[in-house]
Amino acid sequence: MCDRTKAAVCKITFLKGLIKAMDYLGGRQNPIPEVPIRELNKMLAVLVSEFDAGWLRSGYTNPVQKLWQRMDYLSTCELLLLGNALKKLKPIDPHWVSAQVKLIKQEDKNNRRGALFELLALSLFDGEGVSVRPAASSNPGYDGTVLLPRNASIQVSVKSYGTSSHQEVFNNQCSMIEALLTAALSKRQLNAVGIYVFAKSYPTQSDWEVLKRRLPAMLDSVENRTNDSFEDIQNSCWDIIINNLHIENCQFSPIHKSYTFIVCSPYHKNEYKNLYSKLDDAYVNFTRHAGSVDPLTTRMVFIDIPTSASITLCKEWAKQYFQLEQQGASHLPAREVTRGIARQKRNVP
Repeated sequence: MCDRTKAAVCKITFLKGLIKAMDYLGGRQNPIPEVPIRELNKMLAVLVSEFDAGWLRSGYTNPVQKLWQRMDYLSTCELLLLGNALKKLKPIDPHWVSAQVKLIKQEDKNNRRGALFELLALSLFDGEGVSVRPAASSNPGYDGTVLLPRNASIQVSVKSYGTSSHQEVFNNQCSMIEALLTAALSKRQLNAVGIYVFAKSYPTQSDWEVLKRRLPAMLDSVENRTNDSFEDIQNSCWDIIINNLHIENCQFSPIHKSYTFIVCSPYHKNEYKNLYSKLDDAYVNFTRHAGSVDPLTTRMVFIDIPTSASITLCKEWAKQYFQLEQQGASHLPAREVTRGIARQKRNVP
């Protein structure tokens, strides 16, 4: 083989390697196969360019790093959303985008969550006939301006509802009880068990302690192959149903433990205050820092709510908030509503 041929072969090999290196979708589950792969790779390429490939692969503590190292449909979808947001906003304000990425890569969870949501939220307003402009860092009144036809615009305040302290307590207690249950399942060599726990009111610490003491022992009913229900356990708020799982024409793993664990509870009576505080912040910032607005300008609060939130109830709370503001009344407690937190695990060692 002549030197020229060798050089050509080396060049082709290099180009193939470059193309392969740019195939960020390779090995990932693709949730939108109807979109050309080259377009999806463009979104992921912007993400890699902004966050740095080495950083994305270097750890598991940051949510973006965790997403990058997963290959499932959901993680791919979320990475594409973030990449598309970067792709849209980078040409508009590269310095703002770089500042947001810097915040996302830091350890402060609140700043990280806020920066992520600002990127995603503002990018949603960029479309045909409409454009978005992130606000300058010197403007604390709102986060971006949506430019509409005929000189109209929307000033957008982006707020992240986040998980309330009451929800965090609920989640942490459920995690501790789930650990006790998995240990009890292994000790009794039980498999394919459903545990359904219902609270009549938001649980107190005393209620949680009762559940931790009593629930593992209740698995004896499953050992006897019976389906049992337990009500008003030691005068606590709990009702519990335990039964054997059965899926027609399917077999559970004989090696790993399969179970369903579901805990349902009403919201804490003050849960509505979490949403009200975000609306209060936006209102204060608009009025204190943004001044008066043009008649063609509308103000909007765009709120990210957690997966545990009830859309119906948040809508009701928001309506109550604005009604009370118009009436000049103080914020009154909104009614509670039952909300379930579902956890389902299969094939757990």
